[in-house]
Amino acid sequence: MMNMTDLEPKSVWRLFAEICSIPHPSGHEAALAKRIVELAAEHGLKSRMDAAGNVRIDRPAAPGFQNRPRIIMQGHIDMVPQSVPGLNFDFTTMPIKPIVRDGWIVTDGTTLGADNGAGVALALSMLFDGSLKMGPVSGVFTVSEEPGLIGAQAIDPGFLDGDYLLNLDGGDENLFCIGCAGACPLELNFNMEPEPAGPGNGIEINLSGLRGGHSGININDRRGNALIYLCRFLASEPQVRIGSIEGGSIGNAIPRDAVARGITGETPQALQARADRFVAELAREFDAPEGFKITVSGAAPLVSLWRKEKQVSLMHAVATVPNGMLAFDKEFNCVRTSSNLAAMHACHGQCVMLTNQRSMVDAERSALTEKIAAHFAAIGGAPKTGNAYPGWKPRTDSALLKKALELKKKLTGAQPQINVTHGGLEAGIFCGINPGLEIIAFSPHAVDIHSPGERLEIGSVERVHNFLRELLVQL
Repeated sequence: MMNMTDLEPKSVWRLFAEICSIPHPSGHEAALAKRIVELAAEHGLKSRMDAAGNVRIDRPAAPGFQNRPRIIMQGHIDMVPQSVPGLNFDFTTMPIKPIVRDGWIVTDGTTLGADNGAGVALALSMLFDGSLKMGPVSGVFTVSEEPGLIGAQAIDPGFLDGDYLLNLDGGDENLFCIGCAGACPLELNFNMEPEPAGPGNGIEINLSGLRGGHSGININDRRGNALIYLCRFLASEPQVRIGSIEGGSIGNAIPRDAVARGITGETPQALQARADRFVAELAREFDAPEGFKITVSGAAPLVSLWRKEKQVSLMHAVATVPNGMLAFDKEFNCVRTSSNLAAMHACHGQCVMLTNQRSMVDAERSALTEKIAAHFAAIGGAPKTGNAYPGWKPRTDSALLKKALELKKKLTGAQPQINVTHGGLEAGIFCGINPGLEIIAFSPHAVDIHSPGERLEIGSVERVHNFLRELLVQL
């Protein structure tokens, strides 16, 4: 089997391998940030870290290039921790193990962290390449981007001192991103008023096999939402009493699987037959994977269950909540507004739910968040909003964009495209801090990010490396 570090360009792949070797899920990036500072010192470059843990590296201009604009390359150093059900993987202590397979970098059951480790590796390779003759260049590497652009919201304003910013976390190799949606997470807490369990057969109802994915990029891909589907099934089976639901983890990932535990007065086999019919009907509504299923199995009976009226009202509310794409932007041909019911967890009679609302229009996002909060408040859900962040308003007259489009066409012979993403990028925050900063976003080709199916196209990394190198020199 080929080793990833033997791929070209070796400088990029060796840096990416080192990033993968250091655990760095959101909130646990300190060791990786420290290593980036050490690498800068090893290459004779100055670096600094702000109070939030973000890192900036500065590379001085080559002789004769001092009057060039200052370019910032930017990426985030945290990753989304997702693994296949049943895999005992601790993202805070265990390294990611990349595998070379059929032209892609993959893993065996976990997210890869190409989002955004590939972009960080590309930026570092440029900073450390002494052969490049270019103006002043900086690298800015942020923390905790995935939970809500937390590092960017707390960044030292001096880290954004520059003229052009190349975000290496958006778009694609032939697609320049020039705008994005803003987002607002919403947490809802329910007291399910638990009561002692009566007689019945203990059961576990497990919905599994969905693709999941990024709640912005993949929200309109008809991938299904495990939590909503499981609650729809339970809403159709009110005689099944439950004491817990578990599913999903973070706001920017679509739930792939979910499990409910409780009791029933019938056999698991009888309920399984109705679950099979439900799955067959449901599979006609979306692009159901072959492995999509609901499995009903016997389990130890729970000591307590949710009060029946509370269970029925919550299952109905989840089954009917606005979810997925809710508005489309015709000007930029992308999703304008959406919501993702992202996670549900139960503990000691409490149920905690997380949703995430996105929109290109900040006022529309706020209104949607209020609507969903009211939807659940009607059945006793106590809402709490998290870190909201603004969208990035598209700018088509940028000199940076014009240069990038011209260069890409020259190198490939094909006309590159521009787009606006429904995913969240830190650019909206950066523009608010430094309004004069011109920004574009692009990255190597990766698919199924925020899911264990994440994979990175090998050839794309080399092509983006060559383009980025030439763009830095020409700017």
